Amino acid sequence: MTISGLIYFILLSVGVSYMWSFAEIFRPVRNFVARIPYVRRPLLCPECSSFWMGFGVSFFYNPAVLNVLNFTPFTNICCGLVTHLVASVLYKYITSLSSNDKYSNDTIY
Repeated sequence: MTISGLIYFILLSVGVSYMWSFAEIFRPVRNFVARIPYVRRPLLCPECSSFWMGFGVSFFYNPAVLNVLNFTPFTNICCGLVTHLVASVLYKYITSLSSNDKYSNDTIY
């Protein structure tokens, strides 16, 4: 496990989760997923979907290989949690910037 591999994984999985949450190209897929009762909430929330996207990406590219108690999927779960934490911090930072923008609440007279 190298730092560059971990950074690459985080950028890749956060990018996939933000594309899933906010890109127009995925809107028909998100609308279809919204019809499924038990999948709706975990995949439509940007912060929740970041865990699942990180978990899914870790099956294709996984920079960290941990063998904890001979349970190798533990690594995939950890990668999903790291992606969720990074995406949550970025999402909160971006929303705080947009709410603190001094020009966003100006009225034109």
